[in-house]
Amino acid sequence: MSEPAELIELPELPQALRERMEPEVEAYVSVLEAQGHSLREQVARLQARLNQSSQNSSRPPSWDGPSVPPRPSSGRKRGGQPGHAGPQRALGAENELTRIEDHWPGACPACECGLPPVAAEGVAPLRQQGWELPPVRAEVVEHRYQAVRCPGCARWCRPSGRQRWRQGCWDRS
Repeated sequence: MSEPAELIELPELPQALRERMEPEVEAYVSVLEAQGHSLREQVARLQARLNQSSQNSSRPPSWDGPSVPPRPSSGRKRGGQPGHAGPQRALGAENELTRIEDHWPGACPACECGLPPVAAEGVAPLRQQGWELPPVRAEVVEHRYQAVRCPGCARWCRPSGRQRWRQGCWDRS
């Protein structure tokens, strides 16, 4: 699309020139002047609409359009590139582990011959570590308020902390 041309503001015709015109020509010029005036107003309104954005009007941000031109393609494929290490978590040291479980093959996959659980010389085992959370268990506490007979007045007495608990199963605090 080409750049819009600047509107040239035309000076008004002098009155002396208007008086010398034929009436039909003067009427035609008046219509052209009125039409030019309305076109200038319309251009001003349209330019004001073009200058609107979500920052200076009630329009949503999606109406703005892209403000930054897209970056040129680097020529590489999307995703991890060859040689990229990846997001694997580093293995923990043996002294940080809870336990070590050795897994041995039971039989050869080719001939199905039984295999003894003996480590091969010079072949390091494949290591894989998993973080497992222990199961969460509710702690159930029974409070027993023992009764003791007072040796002075022979009255049965219990500890006063019993009011803290309801007869239900939930702690009030």
